Amino acid sequence: MSKKVTLIMPCYNAEPYIDVMLSSVYSQIHDDIELICVDDGSTDCTRAKLDAWKPLMEKRGYTMIIVSKSNGGSSSAINAGLGLITGEYVCFPDADDMLMSGYVSEMLEYLETHSDEKWVMCDTLEAKDTPEFPPLIVRSESYSDWMDYNFKYLVEHFLAFRVYWSVWKLMIRTDFLRQCIPTMQIEESPFIQEPQINLPLAYGAPLAYLDKPLYLYFSRKEGITLKNHGAGYAKAMAYSQDACYDVALKTLDKLDASIEQKTKWHQVIDIWFNLKCFQLATGYQEDTEKARFAQKQLKLISHVLGDEISEKLINAQSSYALWFYSECALDKLIYAHHNIVPFTDESKRKVFENLKNRRIFLYGAGEVGRSLLPALIYVGIKPEGIWDTNAELNGTYLLEVPISTPDLTQITSIEKAGITVILCIQKREFCEEAEALLSSNGMTNIIQPDDLVKMLRAAILDINIKSLT
Repeated sequence: MSKKVTLIMPCYNAEPYIDVMLSSVYSQIHDDIELICVDDGSTDCTRAKLDAWKPLMEKRGYTMIIVSKSNGGSSSAINAGLGLITGEYVCFPDADDMLMSGYVSEMLEYLETHSDEKWVMCDTLEAKDTPEFPPLIVRSESYSDWMDYNFKYLVEHFLAFRVYWSVWKLMIRTDFLRQCIPTMQIEESPFIQEPQINLPLAYGAPLAYLDKPLYLYFSRKEGITLKNHGAGYAKAMAYSQDACYDVALKTLDKLDASIEQKTKWHQVIDIWFNLKCFQLATGYQEDTEKARFAQKQLKLISHVLGDEISEKLINAQSSYALWFYSECALDKLIYAHHNIVPFTDESKRKVFENLKNRRIFLYGAGEVGRSLLPALIYVGIKPEGIWDTNAELNGTYLLEVPISTPDLTQITSIEKAGITVILCIQKREFCEEAEALLSSNGMTNIIQPDDLVKMLRAAILDINIKSLT
C-alpha cells in the first residue's frame, strides 16, 4: 500500500510564485500526497490561486486542504497545519520554491528501505530570482564529503550553522515528529521556523542524508533573510537576535537534556551568534559595536581554547582570524571529548605532516596570511619566508618570518622541487592568478587556502584532544 506524505506549506503573498511550486507538487512521481496550504493573512491573490488549484490536485488524486488565518509568520502557519497531518511522513516546502519530481518519492523510498532512520535530508539547488525558465542555477549544496561523522552531533552543527537550518529539504516520519514535539506546536516567531523543528529532531535521532538535489530554492530580494539583513544595522541585529538566537535558546531549554549538555550547546551558539554580530557590525561599519563584539568573541574563544593558546593565535583586529579561531573553538566543543578529528582525509594528513620536513613559503602577507601564520607555528610548521607582491612589505617581518617580493626566476629547478607554497589569499580570482604564476614558473607543490584551513583545524583539534587525556 502506498504511504501518504503530508506537505505543510505556509503561504504569504506568494501570488507571483505559487503556481511554480504547486505545479511541481502536481508533477510529483508519488501519488499519495496530502497538501496542507496555510494562507497566512495574504493581502494579494494567494488564496484565489490556492482555490484554483484545489480541484486540479483532487483530480490528480491528492488531498488539498486550505487554511486561512491572520498573519503570524511561517512558524504560526506551520502550527496551524501540524494538527491536520494524516500522512505517515511530513515535509515543509516553501510556497515560492520548486520541487524536483522525485522530491517526495526518493526521500520516501529512502526512509521506507531504512527502517531505522527517522528523518532524511536531500541536497538542494539554488537559483537566482529571474524571469527565465528553466531557472539559472547558481549553487549546488551537498554534504556528501561531510556527513559520516558530523550528522552524529547535529544539534551542535545546527547551532553553529554548519548545516543550513532549512526544513524544506527534510522528510520526517510523523510518529517521530510527535515523539520529539509532543504538543505538535512549535515556538512561534515572526521570522523563522527552522530551529523549533530541527533542534528537537536532531536531539531525538541522527539525520540521514540523501545525496541528491531534490529541492530548488530561489534566492529572492524580498525573502525574509535578505530583506531584514538589508534594512539597516538595527533591524538586521533584531532579526538575528530573534531568528538565530532567542528562538534557538527557548527550544533548547525545552529539551530533556542534562545541564552539562545544555551548557555546551549554549557555548556553541554564543560563539556563533557573537561572531555573526561582529560580522554585521563590520558590514555596516559600526566600529564601536565591532570592537565590542571582537573583545567578547576573544573571551568566548579563550574560555574554550585556553588563554595561553588564544594569546598565541589570535589577532583581534582581523575578521578572518576571529572567524578561523571561532571555528577552532567550535571544533573543540563538538569533537574533542569524542576523540574525533574530522576535516581531512589520510592523504592530506600525510601532506600536512610532511610539511615539517620541507621548505615552506607562504604566498600572501595580508589578512589570511597574518591570521594563519600563528596557527602554523603553533602546530610546529614555521615557514622560511612569506612572499607578497606589495613592495612596501619587502624586508619586513611577521612573527620573525621575513617578507619579500617573490623572484621565482632566481630559484633553481632543484630548489623548487623541495619547496611547498601555501596560498594565503582570500579572493578566489586572486588565488587563481597566484597559482597560475607559480605553476608557470615551475612551482608544483602548492596548497590551497581551503585545504590549509582544514588541515590546520584538524591539527589544532588533535592538540586539544591530547590535552584532555
